[in-house]
Amino acid sequence: MTSDRVSSPAEAEPLPELTNEQRARREAENGVRQYDRMLEAINAGLNAQRFKLRVSALQSLNREAVMGLQISAGHPRTVPIM
Repeated sequence: MTSDRVSSPAEAEPLPELTNEQRARREAENGVRQYDRMLEAINAGLNAQRFKLRVSALQSLNREAVMGLQISAGHPRTVPIM
């Protein structure tokens, strides 16, 4: 897979090591925040009587899901998935 992308996200500070319990807690917290953001998007769509699923909305949901678990939360992948 080739990419025409010429930019990449800035390097971020490494994340701290998490225990299995801390990771599970973070995943649960992120899931609740992601659920809340989706409800907000649904309600906004219902109030506007239309809904358009945009890439930015998916990136925002991804950011909520992996915040504190992955360094570049919400950014497109710049490397292949193995």
